[in-house]
Parts: sequence; C-alpha cells; structure tokens
Amino acid sequence: MELFYNQYQINYGDEDEARRLGLNDMVVNQYFLDYVEFVGRVMTPLAPNGPQDVLKVYTMSFQSWSKPYGGNLAQQLQFSLHHRTLHIGTGPGREQWFVVMHPRSQAGLSAESPTRQQLRSGAKRSALEARHARVLLAYVQEIFRTNDSLVDRGLLPTWQLGKNESCTLHTREWRYFQECFVTAWQDLVLQHSQDTFWTDNLPAFHCYDYGSNVSIEPDEDYAFVSKLDSFCDVEALLLASFAPAVNIHHQSELDGVPQVFSLLGDRNEILKEYGWDETGVDFYPLGFNPQYVNFQASRPPDFLENGICGPLQQMMSEENECQHVLQAEKFQGYSTIKSTIRHHPDDLTVTKGWTSAAITLREEVSSQRERRKQRQLLALSQGRSPTTDVEQQSNHGLIYSKPLAWERNRIIDSIENSLVGYRMEQIFVVHVSRLLPSQRSITQIFRPLREYISYFESYPSEYISLLHRFLPDSFPGILVEFSYLFEAAFDDLVSRWTRKGRDDLSIAICEGVSIFERMSNCCFTGDARVLSSVVKRLQIGLPNEGPAIQAWHTFLLSQYITEEQLERQPQHLSGYESLVDNLLSAYMWQQKISGQY
Repeated sequence: MELFYNQYQINYGDEDEARRLGLNDMVVNQYFLDYVEFVGRVMTPLAPNGPQDVLKVYTMSFQSWSKPYGGNLAQQLQFSLHHRTLHIGTGPGREQWFVVMHPRSQAGLSAESPTRQQLRSGAKRSALEARHARVLLAYVQEIFRTNDSLVDRGLLPTWQLGKNESCTLHTREWRYFQECFVTAWQDLVLQHSQDTFWTDNLPAFHCYDYGSNVSIEPDEDYAFVSKLDSFCDVEALLLASFAPAVNIHHQSELDGVPQVFSLLGDRNEILKEYGWDETGVDFYPLGFNPQYVNFQASRPPDFLENGICGPLQQMMSEENECQHVLQAEKFQGYSTIKSTIRHHPDDLTVTKGWTSAAITLREEVSSQRERRKQRQLLALSQGRSPTTDVEQQSNHGLIYSKPLAWERNRIIDSIENSLVGYRMEQIFVVHVSRLLPSQRSITQIFRPLREYISYFESYPSEYISLLHRFLPDSFPGILVEFSYLFEAAFDDLVSRWTRKGRDDLSIAICEGVSIFERMSNCCFTGDARVLSSVVKRLQIGLPNEGPAIQAWHTFLLSQYITEEQLERQPQHLSGYESLVDNLLSAYMWQQKISGQY
C-alpha cells in the first residue's frame, strides 16, 4: 500500500526537444472562418434582397421546431431566449434559420439585466411553448395557402410540428415568405389578442452557421467576404458575429530531418497575457499535466487586444460618430486534435457511461427490457457494436464503440497526418444598426476578419511565445498511452463480470468503473468538472513549481480515499485492494509494452 502513496511523475514536456517556441522558430498558419451569425431587426425580412444567387435553395421544415438556439449572440441580447425561438429551416449551406420573439418594448424586459448563466440557460430552453409554436405553424400555413407565389411550394395544411415534412424555396421565394410573414403579423396579433405573448412581442429572423470552417487564403484579397452578401440583407441587420481562426503549425529540423512538432499552450505564458488574473480564464490541461493546456477566456489576450481589437474598436467608433460598434468577445486556444475527436460535450464515447451501466445494473431489480439494454451496453463497452460486422470493426475506422478506441485511432491518424498544431479563435460582434449608412456593407462588417489574419501573418513573434512544442510521440502520444491504461482496467473489470457476474465485483470496484470513465474524460479534455465531489479535482503541481503530475493510479487511491478513511472503514479495504491491483497490473503492463513512460 505504501507504493500507492508515493508520487510518480509523468512529464511529457520534459523531453530533449520539448520547449517553448522562441523568436527564431518558424510557424506556418492556416486561416478559417469558423462561425457566422446574423440577428435581424424586428418585423424586417432578413433573407437576401437582390439578384445574387437567386437559385440557392432553402429547406423549410418544422421537424426540428424545438431545436435550441445555438448562436453566440444569445448573450448579446438584453433578454433571455427562454421559450422565444422557432426553428423554421436551413439555408443553402449549414446555416440554421429561426423566428425569434423579441420583447416589443422595454416594459417586456425584466427590471434587472439577465446574468450570463440565465442567458445560457434560456438559450438551451429557447423553443417556444408548443401552443405558441402551433399558432405560428398555422400562420405560416395560411401564408402559403393564400399567396400565389408560394401555394405550390409544398407546405401543406396537414403539416404538424415534429413531423418529417419539408419543402424547398429559392432565394426570391424565401425572401417573399419573410415579407409576407411580417406584413400580415398584425392579423395574427388581433386573432390571439387574449394571449399577451403575442401583444408583448414582435418577431425577428435570426440565422447562424457554426462549424463550417471555411478556409481563407490571405492573398486572395478576401473576395469570399463579398459572397457573404448573399447570406442576408445587410440593411436588415441588428447584430452580426463571426469567429476567425488560425491553425498554427511548427516544423523544424531534427538531426537533419524535417520534423513536425505538436503544440500546446504554456499556462504561465498565457496567464501573463491576462495580467496573472485568472478571472474569466479557464484552463484545460491535457494528459493530467497542469502546464500545457487548452484554454478559453472571456476576452482576448493582451497581444490581440493591443495589436488589433483596441485600435480597431477606436477606429470604427470614430468612423461612426463615436458609437460603440465593435466588441471582441470570447477567445480560445486549443490543440487541433480536439476537433478530430470531439465536436460536442458528449462526443467522447467514455462519457456515455456504457461500462458503468453494463456491469452495475442489479439483475433482481431490473426488467427484461432493462436487461436487454444492459446486454447492448455490454457489447458496446467491449467494442462489439451490434450494427457493424467484425471486418468493419477491425478496419481502424470511426465505428469503434469501445471506450476511447475511437478517440485513440483518431489521434493516431492526426499524428500520422501531422495534424497536431494549435488553433486560436476570436469571436467578434458588430453592432450593425449603429453603423452609419455609408459604412453599412458586408466588407465593413467583416473588417475585423481581415485585420485578424493580417496581424497573425505579420507579427508571429507576438504569439508564438505562448506555445510549447513536443514531439508527437510525446504529445498527443501520451493520450494514446493513457487510453491503453484505462482500456486495460475496463477490460479486466468487464471480463471479471462476464466470467463470474456481479458477485465478483464489490461496491468499491463498481464505483471505480465510474471513476475510470470520468478520469479518462478528464485526461482527454482537461475538464475536471466531470469528476465527482467524492473524487477531488486533480491535485497536480502548481504551475510555478514546474510541470508535474501524480500518476493516475496514485491519484485514484490517494484522492478517492485516504489512509485515515481506510482505517476507519476496514470493511471496504479488500474492495479497494482489488481495485488497486487492477490499476497496478494495467499500469505495469502498459509500462512494459510501451517502454516510453
């Protein structure tokens, strides 16, 4: 037992070639537009109004009417979106279109401005109440029934919320529908005047496209920006938001051979950019190392604030009669492997809890349906997806259901294809309604995008000091090694359950399965919030003491239960000894086969 109360360091940053980037290090940048969002004025059509791209096709459907509003500008509005949105369709690309009910006047706003938490919560529950959504559906059906230009487009009076029914509209028809929608609005209000929801609110059209990741060439004169003019009617805009991103890659010679290095943020250097103030800055250390991180902040770092955001805000304000036109919002930096393994919070297979559910369900209190579900979960946790055959599963593809196997193979692919750079994204918000008419153009709205790219091209010395380089076998290779460690423990627990049933698994070991899943999630994402209150957050070395970690099996025992607790609760000791044996066997086995850590 004494072995497990010693500290073991696994510092993947302590390699001969691992170091912070310096002024003489060369980087190659790729640029992207990752996100665009437009908020229209109330009672104003937002669809493009012009001859451009008249053949673009919009799909109108109420199948996803209750889709939560996922745009960033929900937090810019002065009211909560709770029960205020109706998803009405998609654009020619990936853009999502909504009708959003805005308060008619200041009287419709609460006395106090909503907090950020309230705004986020409201966006998650933004869908209209079903009774209000049915009123809008009937209203749209009446518009299509009574207008000759729309009557034959396929939106029928029999449509229902949530049904797989859709119709397509070309750009002019999409615009005409929105014009009819706002023109006849007062008729709907009069019909439902007994409901204050309709008398107190007015509709506005919103659309956003998140995750499109449009590639931008710095020398193309940003011609693609003018194409965004066909996205919406600029004159109808209230707000616009977008997120330019740069993928930073580093290559250098190693023993005379070109070598691509992976990159992570250096926590201390990042904190310097925020004046050593962690307020509004969240760090996500990967592989249980506190020094090398992904991060997210509520404002841009100083190099960006002083180099672009501050001067551009001042300039655009002076050009528009001292109006506050431009805001620089969230900034985030993260390893590009993040985008290869997860796009949503629940993408990691290990977060789904399949193993916990499979081996901890009590047979005597479970129904036949639950036992059938348990067998399915057991198959998934063993990598035997019932919808794929063995040949497919052995083909190093994306169909792995076994916890961490999918992520591990995606990381291996990233290493082999040298996709191990670091990405920096900045969200900008433009108050279009405050722009002077002479300044109200799509090129002026996206001016911060051009400045962002120009700055990263011209001044690499301002930001490369935030980055630490590694040989890819060290990082993200360490995540591959940890995945094998966790997998060995999972496999042993599942095989014991399969051979002997739950009688061979004590309560402590069953709890350990859940801990494994949470810890592996934390290992891959750096998010310690997934750890329960019983399993304390990672007690890893302070950043100013240098990068160090406590080995994960040591962490599990020393943080989950102390020696004093073990002495007070000897009845659980045997269970924890078995759990530790599992962990130690897995750890020693992996050390032997890897020979690296």
